[in-house]
Amino acid sequence: MLSLVRAAELFGTPPETTARLDGAGYSGGASVLFTRGFHVPSPELHQHEYSETFVVVSGRVSVTGDGETVQAGAGDIVVVGPRTPHTFAHLDDGELVMVHIHANPTIITEWL
Repeated sequence: MLSLVRAAELFGTPPETTARLDGAGYSGGASVLFTRGFHVPSPELHQHEYSETFVVVSGRVSVTGDGETVQAGAGDIVVVGPRTPHTFAHLDDGELVMVHIHANPTIITEWL
């Protein structure tokens, strides 16, 4: 099976800050959030039963997980392990573009 999902389908009109694709709808074993914007709000502290991998395409972000904070920029990858409380914050005025890979066919979030 091969599926193409266009950005316009995910982000809607006008474009939203975050788009979500649950892999289960496409016979996929992983799910993806795609974040883009100049003023990306930080999510509340949360965790997942599986790992989440952040791929920073552009901009700067801090990711806090399990009491530790790292800063990442374009080309950097941050991996947050399963059941690790975490959040992120957009660090500058430039556009943040980031892909969040959820190692699960459906995104399941436990807000803390």
